[in-house]
Amino acid sequence: MVLPHRVRTRKLTRGQMGYVIAGLRDPREARPGAILSLHKTIPTLIGNNMRLPPSVSMGQHSVLFASVHPMEGDGFDELFAAINRLALSDAGLEIHQTGGSSSGSGGGPFLGPGLRVGFQGLLHVEVFRQRLEDEFHMEAVVTPPKVPYTIEYLPTKNYKPPPTANGEEVVIEDLIDWPEQGHRFKVKEPIVDVRIMTPMEYAGSIMELIKRKRGTSMKTKPIDEFTWQITSSMPWADVVTDFHDELKSTSTGYASF
Repeated sequence: MVLPHRVRTRKLTRGQMGYVIAGLRDPREARPGAILSLHKTIPTLIGNNMRLPPSVSMGQHSVLFASVHPMEGDGFDELFAAINRLALSDAGLEIHQTGGSSSGSGGGPFLGPGLRVGFQGLLHVEVFRQRLEDEFHMEAVVTPPKVPYTIEYLPTKNYKPPPTANGEEVVIEDLIDWPEQGHRFKVKEPIVDVRIMTPMEYAGSIMELIKRKRGTSMKTKPIDEFTWQITSSMPWADVVTDFHDELKSTSTGYASF
């Protein structure tokens, strides 16, 4: 139990705050909302078909990914250590290593080795970049967020889908993975619902901006005599690029997204 000093009680009851010493090799394995159980009780839980709450069983899924590379070619190890420390207090980060060391490969011919980091949104990217600079005095190259596209291969009489597809849908993020010429396929892109609060005098310009960004199902709702709410469905690729900047420019900074 946690008091001004630690007291070993072997059990905790409702309302008490305590700690458990576990042999985790990676602290990120301890996710918020995790359920602890004794090893001997696991068969009983499985036999009773225990259902976990959605917040625990589903976890957090990244909605966009970006590549993060060190400014200097030999700074990968320091960057990797700094991001791992950030991940201890930021459960929304999803980290995948694309290069094993500062001399490895996997980050491309120009940027070199790096990390593929998943974020919860555009604001999360900015917070990550700022924390990296403020807490570790480290600048990094963060590529524009990548949007996953789902490719569904369509069979024809004389052609079958590639073996990598396994008859299922394939998710790609880079143009290098785009299907080669001659394939029949269907492309599915993620769509998001956006909500914008804006002064009434900027509503017309913002609606034109949404149309240029391939927005559909647009609806407007007056909040009061000065403010409108605009909702729409938009392709995620058009949102993560420069939509926020164009929105602020169109509304002189008054619209919120």
